Amino acid sequence: FFYALGNASTCRNKEDLKVQMNMACADFKKKDSVSLVGTDANYLYMKKVAAKPNKDARIMIPESFVQLTKTFQDATIWASEKWIKVESGNKSIYSRLGENKYVAYEMILPKDAVYNFKADKNDFKKALQIVGVTSNTKTNMCELTFKDGEVLINSKDIDFEKEGETKFSAEHSVDFQSIGINGSFMLHLLNIIDTEEVEMAFAAPNRTIYIKATGDD
Repeated sequence: FFYALGNASTCRNKEDLKVQMNMACADFKKKDSVSLVGTDANYLYMKKVAAKPNKDARIMIPESFVQLTKTFQDATIWASEKWIKVESGNKSIYSRLGENKYVAYEMILPKDAVYNFKADKNDFKKALQIVGVTSNTKTNMCELTFKDGEVLINSKDIDFEKEGETKFSAEHSVDFQSIGINGSFMLHLLNIIDTEEVEMAFAAPNRTIYIKATGDD
């Protein structure tokens, strides 16, 4: 719970004007789970954790609470509409919750995503770091080109006449040639996935990309 909450918080929007997204969200589903969610409208993180809440509730958790509890292991959690409390060992933390209604994140969750790409996470990260040096500093744009058993990745910055290219191995059945991505966004998401392999769903060059830890839902 606390590990996923910390990851969700790194994806929150940090602008004061976008109050529906400037905290992490804990979405309690009665009887079976709690989902930890963070989004800034460019990318979204969601991790479902098995739990047995006694009622449905969606709450916004302040960053101060996230930081104070990020090292907690076993803990007991209580939450109401306005407060959250956690006890772990001899520590008790109380925090007032966000008063705004969290953004309707379910609208962009995959209904029929086909995960057609699998790669070693560290290979993908190294490739992004290499071409990140030559990408445009404002857009961080990179291009992935899908080949048999591998992916070419390149970036260029026309203003400073920089260009870089590398490749990494991947199993995929992507049926289009290339797609543009924000390398910085992708690198951030890879950094908060805790498996050696990642899977992705590439539907079309203009569609949302879904990414998950291999073996996770």
